[in-house]
Amino acid sequence: MIENWIDALTAIWEVTAHGNKGLVYSFKVYKKDEFPESIDPAKFPVAISYPIQVSSEYSAGGMKIDYWTGITEFHLFPDVKKSNLPDILPYFARIRNAAGANMMLSGAVSQFMLRSAGGAASIQGPLTLQYGDEEPHHGLIVHWIVEEKVNTEFTAGDPSVT
Repeated sequence: MIENWIDALTAIWEVTAHGNKGLVYSFKVYKKDEFPESIDPAKFPVAISYPIQVSSEYSAGGMKIDYWTGITEFHLFPDVKKSNLPDILPYFARIRNAAGANMMLSGAVSQFMLRSAGGAASIQGPLTLQYGDEEPHHGLIVHWIVEEKVNTEFTAGDPSVT
């Protein structure tokens, strides 16, 4: 179930921030409800993660797997100044390295990785983002996939399980 791993996913995005800002603040989603309506410009850089779809495979007596796809928005600067580019570039490796070092989200899932199929981007950007009411600003969008075995969560063909 996504509630067992989504906050572990958000934690890996607490990568080194640019300048002297420490770490990127990554909003928790489930155990600590921090999902923001908008972002305070003083809080940049931040990361916001959420699922966009799930595909389920199951059969009687067979493996039961959910394939989650989602995105994490990295809101890096409160503006769109061209001078932000040198500080944006190192985030590509920081994000890739964080994902590659946490391929099972501390054992919570079968596999976690950045999207790589079909030539689609794993990390998009630099982009102009706008979240909530704040001004357009620079950021990146990370596309991720989680494979979660759900064999113990239900029995296929058993209508009493909800």
